[in-house]
Amino acid sequence: VTVRVLNGHGLVALPGLIDGHVHPVAGSMSVVPASSDWTHCYLNAGVTACVSAGELTVPGFRAQGATPDAVTRLATTSAWCFGNIAAPPRVFAGTLLAVPGLEERHIAEVADAGGRCLKYIYYPFGRDGWREEVERYRHWARAHGLVTKLHAGGTSFQETASPPRGRS
Repeated sequence: VTVRVLNGHGLVALPGLIDGHVHPVAGSMSVVPASSDWTHCYLNAGVTACVSAGELTVPGFRAQGATPDAVTRLATTSAWCFGNIAAPPRVFAGTLLAVPGLEERHIAEVADAGGRCLKYIYYPFGRDGWREEVERYRHWARAHGLVTKLHAGGTSFQETASPPRGRS
């Protein structure tokens, strides 16, 4: 083992921080937090890695229209896009949102694209057969190297029948 000693001339070196709950949109644009250049701001605060909690804040996303194919496309595109950015902070994107009807091929496709997580946020627990379906998803996710995350509490994202049109 080779040990390399660096002289920091009295400075303190700390490991980078990890934010385990971000909602990336595209590049350095974000809806939550609402900003541009958010990755640069994170890096300046010492955050060197971010883990997506789902790319559900993209324009046009509607939870009630989230099909297995749609959430898979969203996750694979996000994993590919953020996986091609070399500049820090590293954004681990491509979280697959669990929806009824997922098949193992959906989970495998996300894993192959570089996705890291399967997340339950809009999943309708309590319907007939949900326990067996959730267990299949957990098994498939583990087999393909994905971590399963469960969203606790309500969402900060409320859907409306149509987007707000401004103030009266």
